[in-house]
Amino acid sequence: MPARIFGYFDDWRNAILECPSCGWKGTFGQGLRDQSDMVMDSSCPNCAESPMLAVVSATCSVAEYQAHRDSLKEAEKAFGDAQVEAIEARARAHFLTAEDLPELEGDALDLVWDADGGSVVLLHQGREIGRELGGFENYRRFLDMVRILEARYGRRFRALVPTDASMLDLLGDEITALGRIRAEQARLRDAWERWNASRA
Repeated sequence: MPARIFGYFDDWRNAILECPSCGWKGTFGQGLRDQSDMVMDSSCPNCAESPMLAVVSATCSVAEYQAHRDSLKEAEKAFGDAQVEAIEARARAHFLTAEDLPELEGDALDLVWDADGGSVVLLHQGREIGRELGGFENYRRFLDMVRILEARYGRRFRALVPTDASMLDLLGDEITALGRIRAEQARLRDAWERWNASRA
C-alpha cells in the first residue's frame, strides 16, 4: 500500500496511520520521522524495514500560505511572513547589467565585491558603483559579474576582489567555490598583463 500524501496545510498531524505489514497504528509524530528541505515522512516504528506510511510537503506556495495564515500560531506567522518578504524582495530585485555601471577612468581597474546586509556592493577606489541583491553561496553570481564587468570595461578590468565580510555568503558550503573564484581571478590578471604588454 503506497504512503499517504499530505499537503503542508492538511491535517496530517492528527491523521491515524496504519502499517500494512504489522498493523501498527499511530499519528505522524509517533512514527519514525525524517525530513529534507522539501518533504517530511513518517515510517512504521515497529517493522525492521520501516515501511513509509505518510509523506508531507515541507513547503507551500505564497498563495497557500496567505490562504491559511490566519489559522497559524504567531511564531509560524512571523516565520512565514519573513519568508514571503524574502521571496517578494527577490522578485523585486534589480540585478546589475553592463549598462547599469558607470564609466570609470584608468587602465587597471581593480574592483571590490563587498557585502552590506543582504546586498552585494561593487566598489571602485572606495566608491560604490553598483548594488544588487545578495544570496548564500553566491559564487556563481560572482563569476557572472566578472563577465559583466569585462563587457563593460574591456581589457582595462584587471581584478574583482571579495572582502572578508562577503566571504561567508560568497562561498557558503561549496568546497570548490574558492578555487573557482581564484582561477577566474588568475585568468583576469593574465589577460590584463598580456593586454598591457601589447601596448608597450
